[in-house]
Amino acid sequence: MSYNTSAVLIKSKVGEQPERLFEALGFPNAKFVRSVSFDEATSNHLPGRALAVSKNWTAIFDPEAFGLFVDAPIADGFLPASLEQRLAALSRQAEVFSFMLAGTSSTAAFTHFLGGTRVRCLLMQEGAPAIEIGTPGEIETAVMAEDPDMEDAMFSIAERLGFDLFAEPHPQYSLFSFA
Repeated sequence: MSYNTSAVLIKSKVGEQPERLFEALGFPNAKFVRSVSFDEATSNHLPGRALAVSKNWTAIFDPEAFGLFVDAPIADGFLPASLEQRLAALSRQAEVFSFMLAGTSSTAAFTHFLGGTRVRCLLMQEGAPAIEIGTPGEIETAVMAEDPDMEDAMFSIAERLGFDLFAEPHPQYSLFSFA
């Protein structure tokens, strides 16, 4: 299956206060719409952002890549500059791993933040690096040696960081809209 979505994974239960988290990430006026399944949360037809807290992680999915596709100013990585700054700040308290998958264009990317800093950013298009910032860590190196498919690699890196997106049972996601 090819995905067309993006996610921010935060190694913290900060999502237990979703409106506060969305505000901190620069997305004010979050309104709960309804509960959605994992399949809906990762769908490119999701009408908003889906959030779940599972074990010690918070996951947010957004098919619009958190503003990437609406002419938001981009940092030197692939995320909107304001979101990248906010994720770096959030990573002072919790590890943050963000990824984007665009199967329709053979594009995959991730950014990893630790200790208030982006430690790695990689964007691959059609199997070639388009953006590469930082040095590959042990997890990325091991994953890429095992399976260089970037979509699988995003899920494997997240799993090795401690967030298994496909673990059963899936957490219930909450869909939010933004005014």
